[in-house]
Amino acid sequence: YQGNSILVVDDNPLALNILVKLCLSLGFKVKSVGSAQEALSEVELAEHKGEQFDMIISEWRLPDMNGAELAEKIINAASSSPRFIITTSYDMIAMESSLKQVGLTDVIIKPISQKTLIRTLSQLNENAEVHNQFDKGQADGIVGAKVLLIEDNEVNQQIACEILTMAGLNVSTADNGKIGVEMVKSESFDAVLM
Repeated sequence: YQGNSILVVDDNPLALNILVKLCLSLGFKVKSVGSAQEALSEVELAEHKGEQFDMIISEWRLPDMNGAELAEKIINAASSSPRFIITTSYDMIAMESSLKQVGLTDVIIKPISQKTLIRTLSQLNENAEVHNQFDKGQADGIVGAKVLLIEDNEVNQQIACEILTMAGLNVSTADNGKIGVEMVKSESFDAVLM
């Protein structure tokens, strides 16, 4: 997926930021918007320039329409249909009939991790290979180590935790230094990262 373009749609700025960072870490060229209407405008603009999005990841519940409605409008408007993934924190059963009507089967339940995103992308296009840019060989000597990650920014904490876990580390987290100090007093860690 290195260099493929992706449009990320979510009205929650925190969720949007996390998903954008995950997509960038996988090598996508990312454009992000906060509503279905903005997404439609971006698709139209790309078409006008003779470009297209290779993939669209959209939240199910947007203020101006749901993900299935957005997918249907984009599929009808675009000259070639991008691959489409729906994200949600809600019950998938309620969405199933709407998704089936437009042929969507790929849904990721939030919170989204890099591992979940890679698995979904792999299932979406079994012929394409997703290259994980993290070289696990660099972590051979520390696999299984118990690490405390102290990070007050929720987005940074989630991304760092995912990367450390991918490296084979056992990660505990603390939202601030005070909590981190208390955890170090009560538990043994091989490393503390701030």
